[in-house]
Amino acid sequence: MKLKAFELALVFALILAFVYSCITSARADELSEKLIRIHVVAASDTDFEQNLKLKVRDSVLKYLEPRLNCAKSRDDAIRIINEEKKAVENAARETIIKSGKDHSVSVTLEEENFPTRDYGSFSLPSGKYLTLRVTIGEGEGHNWWCVLFPNVCFAGQLKRENGAELGLTEDEMSLITRDSEETVIQFRVIEIISKLKMLLGF
Repeated sequence: MKLKAFELALVFALILAFVYSCITSARADELSEKLIRIHVVAASDTDFEQNLKLKVRDSVLKYLEPRLNCAKSRDDAIRIINEEKKAVENAARETIIKSGKDHSVSVTLEEENFPTRDYGSFSLPSGKYLTLRVTIGEGEGHNWWCVLFPNVCFAGQLKRENGAELGLTEDEMSLITRDSEETVIQFRVIEIISKLKMLLGF
């Protein structure tokens, strides 16, 4: 039985949508392979613990900033972070003790799934990112995250003109600055694909 015109159009549209989603997902994966994120998790959601989380964040970033400024590549940054994990843990512990608590601290470098996140001057699509995770105590509170490498957390913003300095292509800058309606659609596609990957265990 021959397909009707509208059925052929539907099949063609589905094929295009599949190809588009694959390309968009690949772009997001390439971007995630250039970044390292930081994730600080509070012990609980009390006001004290949430404020303590921010103090720990500040101490960790203050310690890592001058060291990661020497990193010329993501591999360099990974090596430095692995070498400094114990020192990062000590910096966090010192802050916690000064605040009158005796929480344990766990510092790991691992891959984590993140939702889409808007940082004001730029956004990052959802997906799996290599992450320096700092967990305070039981880690049952709300968290804070940013981009550790390139040093967006330290700079506080990401400008289109300095993307090349951070090792990002023009295409990647277009994606994360969401400077067109197309990139907004791409973010939504990436988010849907990321959720499907998580459900399927990829």
